[in-house]
Amino acid sequence: MEIKTSVKANGDAIRRMRKAKLWTLKRLAANAKCSERTIRSAEQSAQMQMFTIERIANALDADFADLIDSPPPPRIEPKQRTWEVSIKISTPFEEFDESKDLTKFLEVLIERLGGREIIPSRVTPGSVSIGLEMGAYALQALLVAYIHGNLDDLNIITIEGPYRIPKFEEPPRRLEPPEERSRPSRVAAFLPPDSFEGDKEAWMHRLVDQGFFDTR
Repeated sequence: MEIKTSVKANGDAIRRMRKAKLWTLKRLAANAKCSERTIRSAEQSAQMQMFTIERIANALDADFADLIDSPPPPRIEPKQRTWEVSIKISTPFEEFDESKDLTKFLEVLIERLGGREIIPSRVTPGSVSIGLEMGAYALQALLVAYIHGNLDDLNIITIEGPYRIPKFEEPPRRLEPPEERSRPSRVAAFLPPDSFEGDKEAWMHRLVDQGFFDTR
């Protein structure tokens, strides 16, 4: 599955500029706030997310256009309102390749969400945190898949979004049996009862009306 926001890195240009500065792979990785594995993939002309190439270009004081070997894809204009969701995974940052690992993560996630459109926006160093922009239907599919354990193989620790936790008169509905899967995510922990029933658009509006998302 093609990730529409990726671009082919110009590995020769990246390697040449890195060596001109007498930098090691480790030095460029530190300055670009990514892993050495990511830099190796970039220098092998792998498909990368544009935000990764931008960080490498900034570290090398280079133009973005000089570090890509294919025209950048047109910016995806969302057809509906989107929210940014941050997914933290357990993979150590130094082992996370923003070409191979991120692409695989996105491909699997998009498939599990029924092919719904998601737009990767960032990878935060430290604990690997992947920023994604998605619409209401994709967000609903994400929460349902996470609650029911369909994303367990993606090593997700938490899912967070631009929301605030509402106070519900009734406790959130638990999975059956009760002891099955205790989720650490604040999203999963505070879903309202019967939130997955009925019309999808009405479902999302109910969460907004109850203050689940910060719409300011």
